[in-house]
Amino acid sequence: MESSITCKKSLLLGEWTLSYTMNVPLKPGEISEIAHLVINDLLPSEITEGKEIEDIKGKDIIHNTNRKELLLSIKGSYGINEEKEPFALECTTSFKEFKGVHHIVHNIDIERDGLPSVPLKWIAWVFPVSLCSVSLFVEVFSSVRSIILGYSPQVTESLYIELSKGALTVTIKKEKMKRKEEAPLEKYALFKKLCRTLKEVKGINLSDDYWSKIKQ
Repeated sequence: MESSITCKKSLLLGEWTLSYTMNVPLKPGEISEIAHLVINDLLPSEITEGKEIEDIKGKDIIHNTNRKELLLSIKGSYGINEEKEPFALECTTSFKEFKGVHHIVHNIDIERDGLPSVPLKWIAWVFPVSLCSVSLFVEVFSSVRSIILGYSPQVTESLYIELSKGALTVTIKKEKMKRKEEAPLEKYALFKKLCRTLKEVKGINLSDDYWSKIKQ
């Protein structure tokens, strides 16, 4: 396992920004185990059920014309031996409405190319499905006060997870922090659930590693 952290403080605004990255090698089969826990434990059920979600969106897509953001991408194959067929699944978000001045709501859309009959929550755990890559891009809103606009929801945190057959990469970013010791990804208990997943599958204590690097 390798990990690193970068913390910077703005002299003008007095706010901290942070970027933490962890890289972990994976054994055969662990991509499916981690993906299953990410989909069914880490993600709010509103996402896997294709409903609307509050204060979360996907990553902006470059050259995107339909104003959707990519939240989850899964690629793999299904079948046995020479009869395997590729499939792809994408979960995207799109703006729906503001909820007061502090919150924002996005629609969830799930699109498939192949493998139509398997629910998203079981897609990493059924035979004969084989996963090649899983990418998760979660961006989290917080209510931020500005002099001109007053309070409004803005993206202040992100969690990116990249899974392949050989490696796992986790990236956590935070900005607009008053202190660099602020707890990460408290919304929907994302950090707590990610720590639980990595502990269960890889025996890694993400929380200890994260906070030890904050204190350096």
